[in-house]
Amino acid sequence: MALVLPRLCEELMLVPGDKEILMQSKPVALDFLAHWNLAFKLWRYNRETESRWLSSRWSQFYAEYMSREWLEIWVEDEVYQILLPDGTFQDKPTFAINACCCWGNPEAIHRTTAYSDSGSSWFQWNNFTPWR
Repeated sequence: MALVLPRLCEELMLVPGDKEILMQSKPVALDFLAHWNLAFKLWRYNRETESRWLSSRWSQFYAEYMSREWLEIWVEDEVYQILLPDGTFQDKPTFAINACCCWGNPEAIHRTTAYSDSGSSWFQWNNFTPWR
């Protein structure tokens, strides 16, 4: 499954109309995530908890989706090599879809000083337990 969605670039300045483009892609992003929700585990990032990543449900993500202005999605697809006790290596493919439900000024999203006027909540669908 392939999908092309707009995403903020921290090095570029937004121009009038960029936020509207981000907002218009929101339903397409939701359909994409609903497809993968059937196959992968869902987690929510919370910097205030010790474990950081908390198991989540589609209903929790959907509530955030409904109350936010747009989504940012990016995919991580990598293969790690794990050293086994017998000295051999095993390839472990990992796949993660990250989605941030965003609100506020798009230029301020990546600045922690902008919270709570602008910000995002981060969810991840993956085939592994996220790092701690």
